[in-house]
Amino acid sequence: MKQPSLFGNTLDSPLKQFEDIHNYLYANDSLSEQQVLEEIVKILFIKFYDEQRERKSFYISDSESLKINSGKDQSSFLNRINQLFEETKQKYDTYFDSKDRLKLSIQSLAFVVKKLQVINFKNSKNDANGLAFQKFLGRHAKGGRGQFFTPDPIIDFCVEIIQPKPDEKIIDPACGTGGFLFSSLRYIRKNYKDIDIQNYVQNNIFGIEINTRISQIAKIKFLIECNADPNILCSNALIDIKELSLKYKQQANLTNLEGYFDVLLTNPPFGTQGKITNYELLSKYELGHKWNKHGKDYIRSNNVLKGQVPEILFIERCLQLLRPGGRLGIVLPNGHFENSSLEYLRRYIKDKANILGVVLLPQETFIPYGTGVKVSLLFLQKKNGEVINRKQVFFSKIIKTGYAGNKNGSPIYRKDKYGLVIVENGQKIIDEDFSEVVHDYNQF
Repeated sequence: MKQPSLFGNTLDSPLKQFEDIHNYLYANDSLSEQQVLEEIVKILFIKFYDEQRERKSFYISDSESLKINSGKDQSSFLNRINQLFEETKQKYDTYFDSKDRLKLSIQSLAFVVKKLQVINFKNSKNDANGLAFQKFLGRHAKGGRGQFFTPDPIIDFCVEIIQPKPDEKIIDPACGTGGFLFSSLRYIRKNYKDIDIQNYVQNNIFGIEINTRISQIAKIKFLIECNADPNILCSNALIDIKELSLKYKQQANLTNLEGYFDVLLTNPPFGTQGKITNYELLSKYELGHKWNKHGKDYIRSNNVLKGQVPEILFIERCLQLLRPGGRLGIVLPNGHFENSSLEYLRRYIKDKANILGVVLLPQETFIPYGTGVKVSLLFLQKKNGEVINRKQVFFSKIIKTGYAGNKNGSPIYRKDKYGLVIVENGQKIIDEDFSEVVHDYNQF
């Protein structure tokens, strides 16, 4: 496994562009951190829409800049960008409301357009812009509603364990800003040199995200990275599977999501902010019912629970989405592996899937990303009727994540016996266990 990319230092130029924009808006427009990010995403969508057009409108001329700076007539620039945003909303109507407006002052809008007009995302020959935006998001995007963003080393580790193939359909039903999907794309690009990346993204990458603004970020990341449009659906992934399929049919011409996907990677929202109590929704799930113990087995009753934490419902939904033989990597709280009250859940999982591996993460893993919850990684393969003589399950434990367990998440580097940082090929080596665990898993 390659060293985690979270701490790479080769992104200064494009990253500086994004940081300059963020800092200017935050200082001059009285917007919150979240609002600044939302406005940046809007303008990036406008920029991408304009790059698809023959006649370009995303620019600011020198004369317009002078007028804006001197407080003179600003209508030509402002009208052009506002009209461009109206067209952008129609183009990406699943990500924008018709009432959405640009909230930036004319001076800030001019600053951002001037910064971005010299960049051509569509014809970019490398992924520096995508890497820069990914790192920029790591600094400024925050989770909520029980969500927290997954550290890149964890994401890359899961992808290396699952090893997606170019002909496989991949989905994350709680995709957030698209971390698992993005890493899967990079894995495919690295290991299958001749693949048509745009075709791969448009036909093999799928994600579901309940938050409109976060789904916008997921989409824009792929546009920046490879000028390709992934199948990101803004929806609650836990609604009835038929209703969810209908939504995807309208967006991506999929008729039935059940059993459609080969690979599923996800970090679902945890129940730290409360349980799901909607009776109609819970009644659709086996794990939304009470389970009674009979001998060594558990039998589902007809009694719907008063409430269930979302990540348990996500386990069932994930297994629904996978084809027989499909592979799953999921982040779960440690209590789901240990609590006696959840023995029915573990029995349910073993009845539906073969357990490939469990990897315990240190408590500080997610502290830089907003939570200190103890979690592990569970890797499964959905049963397909064949008898598998795999009696052993891979177990491992990550001790060194490569970054400090504090709010800054500063990188930790490997040192020699003299206490000097080890450098190979001009790069400082991150002190992490993920690479070794991937090797051990492949040898298991």
